[in-house]
Amino acid sequence: MDHFDKKARFCVKSRFSPKAILMNSKGFTIIEVIAVIVIIGIMSNFVRIEVSNTAEKAKLYNAAYEMIADIRYAEEVAINEKREVRFVVQTGSERYYAQYVDTGAYLKNARGENLDVSFGSIPEYSQINITSSDTGSNLTFMSTGRPNNGSSAFFYDAIVANLNNEIDIYMLGSGLVSFTDSGESGGCGC
Repeated sequence: MDHFDKKARFCVKSRFSPKAILMNSKGFTIIEVIAVIVIIGIMSNFVRIEVSNTAEKAKLYNAAYEMIADIRYAEEVAINEKREVRFVVQTGSERYYAQYVDTGAYLKNARGENLDVSFGSIPEYSQINITSSDTGSNLTFMSTGRPNNGSSAFFYDAIVANLNNEIDIYMLGSGLVSFTDSGESGGCGC
């Protein structure tokens, strides 16, 4: 009986020993390997789409921030130079610029260039469209910096530009410039 117990234990041990498992293992079938490759491929496709959408959204946000900075700059120039400044948005040509009301001369940016931005001429912004504007060529900053629509100050949120039907850049009557993203809950008060 002792011999049988020893033999039974030996059999149990040998059947589940690492060596026995490796000897009996046949590996993965080609079907299993292909299934894993297909699953990894599908998952990587979702990641690529998400990264692509994030990159496009980042370009859109950068364009919005640049436009907001230029609007704020036009407002500051009006205050500092005590001159009226017009901020013009052209939806058909995806362009905006700022000019003095009295002379029609363009404002100069920090690099000494005309403040005249065309999204089509900037490679990273070439896919961005200005799809609408409440203000068009009627956004004027008085010498006090107060926004004006040509006849009276804004007392409501006026959309200065809409980018790709996703981001609204708007101005309050107080002079605050901000944006909202139709796909997000937040915005930027600048």
